[in-house]
Amino acid sequence: MDDEIAHLGIVDGLARLAQPGIVGIGIIGIEAHLKGTISWPGAGYFGDRPTFDTGRTFLEVYLIGFDGDLYGRTMQVEFIDVIRPDRRFGSIAELVAQMRIDCTDTLNKLDALKAENPVAGFPLGKLQSEGLI
Repeated sequence: MDDEIAHLGIVDGLARLAQPGIVGIGIIGIEAHLKGTISWPGAGYFGDRPTFDTGRTFLEVYLIGFDGDLYGRTMQVEFIDVIRPDRRFGSIAELVAQMRIDCTDTLNKLDALKAENPVAGFPLGKLQSEGLI
């Protein structure tokens, strides 16, 4: 099934998780920090790939606008906000179309959070902006 994902034309970071059967939460807006480079916005995915019936749980990170090789690279990923829940798609074309929408929604969400207050978008930053810590 990984070959099916690889030829979708999406370059992503992929981690297989050892514990199958965890209910996936879906698409998450992320910021990735690659050692020695600037941060990249991205769309993360945590789930069981219901469209492909893999029976395994995955954590994937797609860096929006990144053009390069991620294999063997270490990155720190910040999970910013949930974009949408996981779901099964009727076709690969439908999945790819939704992935494009997810990327747009992710960039809009990340931009909105930064415009409001780059720190207040995080739980501790929110408490700090409210004067509670």
